[in-house]
Amino acid sequence: MKKLSDQIKEEIIQIYRQSDLTSSMLAERFDVSTSTITRVLKANLSATEYDQLILNKKRAGKTSKIEHQEEEEPILELPSVDELEDFDTEEDQDDQDEDENEDQEDDQEDDNFFSSALGDKINLQVLPIAVASFPQTCYLVIDRSAELITRPLREFAQLGKISSQEFQQKTLPIFDNHKVAKRFSNRSQRVIKVPDGSIFHKTSGHLKAKGITRLLIDGQIYSLT
Repeated sequence: MKKLSDQIKEEIIQIYRQSDLTSSMLAERFDVSTSTITRVLKANLSATEYDQLILNKKRAGKTSKIEHQEEEEPILELPSVDELEDFDTEEDQDDQDEDENEDQEDDQEDDNFFSSALGDKINLQVLPIAVASFPQTCYLVIDRSAELITRPLREFAQLGKISSQEFQQKTLPIFDNHKVAKRFSNRSQRVIKVPDGSIFHKTSGHLKAKGITRLLIDGQIYSLT
C-alpha cells in the first residue's frame, strides 16, 4: 500500500474539514485503508474539532438518506448467513496472502486499530446510533454456528479512556475493509459481507435482543440503547 506524502495528508485534512466526505470515502478516494485516514486526521486535528466534524458528517449523512428511508419497510433481523457473501474461499485466501506481502509495516499499523497500548488517550465518546453513517459495503465476523462475534468494549481501549460502566458493553465490530476483518477473526471464524450498511439502522432492535449494546465502525462507538 502506498505511503502518503505531507502534501497529500494536508489535502486529506482540508477535504475532511470542508466537505461531507467521511474517512471511509477518503480512503477509497486516495486508495488507502480507512484506519490510515483516521490516523492522519487524529494526528493533525484537535480531539474537539475531530469529534465535531464526525458529528457534522453523521448528521449530514442521515439527513440525505431520510427521503429514501421513509418508504422502506423496516427489516426485523439481519439476512441469513446463506444470503450474505462468505469470503473464506481458497481464491480469497490467495488474495489475502498477496495483500499481506505488499506492506508489512502498513499491516502492523492497521492491527493497532484493535490494540490496547497506544499511550495517552482522551475519554471515549459514545454516540447514538441515530447519527451513525455506515459504508455501503460492510464486513462482519461470525462463528461456526453463524453467531455474530462481539467483544466487551474494554477490548477496544485504544479508542479512548473507557469508564467502568462501559467496560462490559457487548460490542459488535463492523468493518469496511475485508483484510482488517480477516485479521480480527480466528481460524474457527468466518468473514461475511453485508451488501447494504444501512441494515444496521433497521435491525438495531434485533441486535439489542441478542444483547449487543454497542457498535464499532470506523473508530467510533455507537450506542444501541
